[in-house]
Order: sequence, then C-alpha cells, then structure tokens
Amino acid sequence: MKTILSDIPLSPLHFSEHVFVFDIHKLKQTAPCAGCFSCWVKTPEACIFQDDISSFTASMKQSDMLYILTRNVYGSYSPFVKCAIDRSLSYVQPYFTIRNHEMHHVLTSSTHLQLIVIAYGSEDVQEQNALQALVQANGVNMDCRNVQCHLCKDSEKALALLQTMEGVTSR
Repeated sequence: MKTILSDIPLSPLHFSEHVFVFDIHKLKQTAPCAGCFSCWVKTPEACIFQDDISSFTASMKQSDMLYILTRNVYGSYSPFVKCAIDRSLSYVQPYFTIRNHEMHHVLTSSTHLQLIVIAYGSEDVQEQNALQALVQANGVNMDCRNVQCHLCKDSEKALALLQTMEGVTSR
C-alpha cells in the first residue's frame, strides 16, 4: 500500500486501488492540529477531529511508502501538507526510545515507511537545504527505512516525477 499527500491536484492521474490519495483539491475540511494530545490520551491513535484528513494517519500505518508532493515554502512544507503532518501525531506514541543515539517517540506501527518528498518552487539554495534537512529529520522521527527529497522547478515537473516513479498514467 502507498499513501500520497499532495498540494497539487492529482485528478488527472489514475492510481490503483492500493494507493490512498490525499489531494488538497478534493478534501473539503481540514482542521489544524490543536495540540490537545487527545490522540494519545482520550482517543488513542485517532485524532478527535473527524474531517477529510482524519484518515491520513490510518493510511500511513497501512502503507509501506509515503509520497509527499509539496510546494517549498521558506524551507518547509506547504500549509496543507504541514497541517496533515501535524495531524499525524497519532503515528507515534507518547513513549520514548533511542534511535540513532537520539531520543524519539515509539511508533504505533511496525511498518517502516519509505518517505519520498517531491518539492517544487523555491530555487533558493538555503530554502532547499532547509527543506532537505527537515525531510531527513522527519524520516528519522518516523523511523523510515529510506528517505528521499527531490527538488523540482515547478508543480508540472513534480507531477511528471511522480508519474515516472510510480508508472502512473493520465486519465
């Protein structure tokens, strides 16, 4: 299984039924993380907000690959992607373990994702380096088995790269 989180419209592409797609242009409601930690305390492994993004973390837990297509915004993810990542807090538990000689949260899933970020937009070297460092750090936090960050000039090139990597066809 694969999960795709994208701030680019993916409707022109055809994915198999084994791919969970979270496309900003198809989701109607997405509340930001409130930082309430209910996903740890009150409703373990589930966000209290039941909106269009609430199943994102569940799909991550079932997947072995996570694609993120995002605009590079000052060396970080786009607001939609950042919202979804923040809401995936229930991917980890409130307990700690040591990984790579650093303290990290224990995962709720035994699946080790492959994280592939395809970013587009900023050609500023500092912003590109900052995003690559952020992606690597997120990969360590999620105990990913492989982390890649690809930088593209624009959203069309990012979509073309996804199509090439996945062998996806247009509708």
